[in-house]
Amino acid sequence: MFPLAKLAYYTCCEEERFFYDDLETLTIDIQPCCIDIIKYQQKKSILNIGEYDIDVQFMDDEEAACNGQLECLVYLYNNGCLWDEETCRAVAYKGHMDMLRYAHENGCPWDESTCRAAAFNGHMDMLRYAHENGCLWDQSTCEAAAFYGHMDILRYAHENGCRWDEDTCEAAAQNGHMDLLRYAHENGCPWDESMCEAAAFNGHMDVLQYAHENGCPWNENTCSLAAKFGYIDLLQYAYQRGCPWNKFTCNPAVKNGQGSYLENGCLEIEVSVQEWSELQE
Repeated sequence: MFPLAKLAYYTCCEEERFFYDDLETLTIDIQPCCIDIIKYQQKKSILNIGEYDIDVQFMDDEEAACNGQLECLVYLYNNGCLWDEETCRAVAYKGHMDMLRYAHENGCPWDESTCRAAAFNGHMDMLRYAHENGCLWDQSTCEAAAFYGHMDILRYAHENGCRWDEDTCEAAAQNGHMDLLRYAHENGCPWDESMCEAAAFNGHMDVLQYAHENGCPWNENTCSLAAKFGYIDLLQYAYQRGCPWNKFTCNPAVKNGQGSYLENGCLEIEVSVQEWSELQE
């Protein structure tokens, strides 16, 4: 099943392979799944193993999918190796369109994880193929696109009816993807306190400002996270605009050696003695 060049390369010792790789000639792509199959073929010829005993070998169609070895995937399928949704997920994650097409056309099942994996790494062609051929998707597709900053993926998914929820905005906020956050919000994606928490956790002032100015709710966790990770500018911004805080805001700040700005009103954060005492109770 393999080209003679690959089989010959496999039989070489490490020194011979090193010498070959140093030449300006045909590159031999031999992956662990290829080696497994070659060993299996050798063992089968010696022990006269049946054609459909491949499932007991140390071979994995998901490994072939991850390595982009279509010939290995074809061999495994033709020899009775079982596949499932993980095969399509692995192929979509790595961006191997020929393998996704082969798997789907030969009855390999897929589910929402295929679209999510394609969105995760920005493989638009994979996502489009899967969606146009009936693969299910859910809000995790939009969440993955938002988290990794793939605007084209997010727009395609939304315009073609993929659901989104608060996790989409939170994911965009975590990595400071303002363009995706703005697109999601302006197109009706819901958000909640977790989005401001994500902005505070990661120190994204522009995200926090945009969220607050556009009516996103916040709670004590916004101030607590800003204090815990030393984002004083975010803490100041939130506190001065009425974001609530409590003792869990002050304690991590004191623990991190930043309590003076709370006690002394540094950075224009005015805390009365009574309020400070109440927070410590």
